[in-house]
Amino acid sequence: MASRTPPPLIADPERIAFAASLASGSSAVPEAVDTYLTHLAVWNQQTNLVSRRLAPEDVRRLTLRAFLILPLLFPDKGIRVVDAGAGAGMVSLAIAVSRPDVNVLSVELRKRRAQFLEDVTRQLRLPRWRSRQLNVSKLPQPCCEIAIAQAMGAPVEALRLLTPAVVPGGRIVIPTGSNAELNGVTTDGGLLVRLLPAEEIMRGAAGLYIVADKAVSAPRG
Repeated sequence: MASRTPPPLIADPERIAFAASLASGSSAVPEAVDTYLTHLAVWNQQTNLVSRRLAPEDVRRLTLRAFLILPLLFPDKGIRVVDAGAGAGMVSLAIAVSRPDVNVLSVELRKRRAQFLEDVTRQLRLPRWRSRQLNVSKLPQPCCEIAIAQAMGAPVEALRLLTPAVVPGGRIVIPTGSNAELNGVTTDGGLLVRLLPAEEIMRGAAGLYIVADKAVSAPRG
C-alpha cells in the first residue's frame, strides 16, 4: 500500500499566535484559569501538586505555558484527547478552556492528584473535561485521536504504552526538555516521530515536543 503524506505538525498556523498570546500572558486569560489557580493553591497546602518553593506568579507562568500544546492538536471538532499522567491537569485545563469542542480525559494514577483533578473538573464545570484515576496501561484500545504523555518516564516507554490507545491516524505528543531524552525513540510500530522546538510556537520558550503520528494503516511485516 502506498504511504500517505504525513500530517503537518501544526495543522493551522494561526493557532500558533493564539497559543503564544495566552502562554505569554499578553492575551486575556480565560476566567477558568484564575479559578483553577485558586483551587490549586488551596489543595497544594496539603498535597504537593506543584513545588511549594514556586511563587504564585511562577505557578501562573507554568500554567499558562501549558497553552503551547494547542497548535499540536488536530483542528477537527469532537476529537478525543487523553492527558496521560496528567498531574495537576494544567495541559488538560489549557485544552478544555480553549477548545470547548474537544473531549478531554485526564488520566492520573496517584490518588491525591486524581482526587484534585476530580474536584477541579467539578468546580470548573467544563462539560467536556473529565478525569479518571487509572493506570495508563488500562486505557481502552483505541480510545482517542490525541494522547499527551506527561511524567511517564522515557519517551520510548510512553510511546509503547500509548500507541495502542491512539486510533490509526492519531497522534502522541510528549513535552520534553532536551535531545538527551530521545534515546531509543524509533519509528517502529507505524509511528512517524518528529520534533518541534517550543520556540517555534513562542519565542524564547524552552524545551521540545516529541510528536509521533500513527500510520492510518498498520505496516505489513
